[in-house]
Amino acid sequence: MGMNEWTWPTFLRGFGGSYYTKDMMGNLDTPQAISALDYYNRILKNYGPEGVANFGWIEVSQGLMQGTAAMIIDGTVIAPRAEDPSQSKVAGKLGYAVVPGNVQRQPGFYSWMLVVPAHSKRQKAAVKFITWMITPDTAKKIGLSAPNQALDSVYNIPVYAGYSQAEPLLKVVKESLALADPDYRPRVPEEAEVGTAVSIAISEVLSGEKTAAEALKDANTEVTRIMKAAGYPK
Repeated sequence: MGMNEWTWPTFLRGFGGSYYTKDMMGNLDTPQAISALDYYNRILKNYGPEGVANFGWIEVSQGLMQGTAAMIIDGTVIAPRAEDPSQSKVAGKLGYAVVPGNVQRQPGFYSWMLVVPAHSKRQKAAVKFITWMITPDTAKKIGLSAPNQALDSVYNIPVYAGYSQAEPLLKVVKESLALADPDYRPRVPEEAEVGTAVSIAISEVLSGEKTAAEALKDANTEVTRIMKAAGYPK
């Protein structure tokens, strides 16, 4: 999975689409999903720099800091570097905003997963720990819920009050956390395989090999195959 598959779900959700149906089969060949990928493709082709389809995080962040990109979608990790005059030509000149959406606004704050390695010698203990971690009370304390109470409490600590340089970003971060969904990418073991299928579809559209409708039809067939092989619906 690449940068495109990290970013595109914001557009998919923004247009009212989703990865899966209620019974966890593929839901990527819908009008909403196709419109989202068409829109994403048009933005990159009409307004992105040359070779943008192959950009990773380094190219995106460097484009912003060198002043060759006017706007990017990224997480908060970019801000300290982009606002550092020793690293960035645009330090002190940036603005921040919550991602837009046609139907809903869906920031990509949630991209984590919890796994137990297949070869772990303590699988039962690991499962027990994860079960405890995702219980409602614990999840709220450590930030595995929406809105993300743990991070929200951090950003509201007194030390930030009056910190004028950080306030614009912190305001947007808190607004985004209130909108964040733990199932930005549905939390299932098959997510990596599904993400690869979606990433391939996006690449095919950006390269001009297929239309959005064609690429997502093929991706949806593959996602449904993956989910059926995994035993869904369960």
